Parts: sequence; structure tokens; C-alpha cells
Amino acid sequence: MRQENKSGFFAVHRQITEWRWWHNNTARGIWLYLLTEANWKDGFLRNGELIPRGSLARSLRKMAEDSGVTVNTLRYWLERFARTGEITKTTTQGYTVINIVNYDKYQSFTDGYHTPTDTPTDTPTDTPTDTPTDTDRTKKQSNKETKKQVFIRPSLDDVREYIDQNYLPVDPERFFDYYEANGWKISGKSQMKDWKAAVRNWSHREQEKANEKTRKRLF
Repeated sequence: MRQENKSGFFAVHRQITEWRWWHNNTARGIWLYLLTEANWKDGFLRNGELIPRGSLARSLRKMAEDSGVTVNTLRYWLERFARTGEITKTTTQGYTVINIVNYDKYQSFTDGYHTPTDTPTDTPTDTPTDTPTDTDRTKKQSNKETKKQVFIRPSLDDVREYIDQNYLPVDPERFFDYYEANGWKISGKSQMKDWKAAVRNWSHREQEKANEKTRKRLF
């Protein structure tokens, strides 16, 4: 396969920190790898196949090796990215073509994300910059509504990884099965908002139980 020149740069907008998997080291690493390796302009494989801007063609083994994960881990996250509409992928004999769906949105320097804020204008405005307009109020209201995020159910792997990273005395399968069975509700009533907080609370209870058993043995 023809390799692209690695010179130049690619953009990563600050809003990526609001991405649902930003705090998952594995997901973040794979996603940044895809952005790094995607063609910045249309290219062709040796067999003449077009690999358009925002796409890359690699074997799963090669992608896993370059991003520092196992093939199974890579396959798992590519499936999740595909299910949430962030990529499309086509597997052929010997390689997989990954297309980053919103690549132009991420990389274009003429859209709303990357337009320079210090570009001079010859057209004065009658609206003071420090006076909120109806549009400003609408945006603020929209931002408030955005912050009320809908609970996203974690996978067992998400739970296991969080517990392992924080060395919590929690059985991930037991935790996951319990909340999976009750619809991820707190005390079986209200909808859970933060599953990581629930893991920490579970850990506290497990530690208290262990301490109580120790006290009973001693006294």
C-alpha cells in the first residue's frame, strides 16, 4: 500500500474532551491513531483502489500493532465507533478500510470550529460585544440542556477497566450483572447518572463489610 507523507499536522478540537470515551485511555488512543493515519487528501492503493480523504486502509494486525493494543481490543472499539456512527468500515481480503465520518468537520479550517477569531472585519456592528443577544441566550440555554447528559450504559469491559485502573475491591461481573438486571437504577428507583460513582459507592460498602468481619473476629 502507498504510504502518505507524514509531514504537516492534523487538528484536534478542544471539544474532543467532551467525547463520551475521552477518559477511556484505550478508546482515546485508538481514535487519535485513526485521525493521525487518515489520508488528508485522496489517495490510491497499489491495486488502484481509491482511499478518499479522511480514510485509511490497513490490516487489523497492523493497526493494532501501531496503536499498541491487541487485535481483539482494536476490533471491539472499531465496532463501537461504527455503531455510534463515528466511522464506517469495510473489510476486504488482507485489509480494512476505515472512514472517519466527520473528518472534514474535524480538519477543515474554514468551518465554525476553526475560523480564526482575530480576522479583521470592515463591517462595524451596532450590538455591543458584552451585551447578550437573543441568540446568545438561546446558545446558553442549549448549552445547559447539553450538560444534562443522558446516562450511557457502560459495557462490562468499561466497568472492569475502571475498577482495575483504580484498584477497587469490587467484583466487576457482580456489579455489572446487578445493575444490568435492574435497569441501571439506584436503589431500584431513580435512573443512575454516574456509573463510576456507583462503582465507588459499591467499593465503600465492600470495604465496610470487610472491616466489620475483621472487628467480629477480633472481638
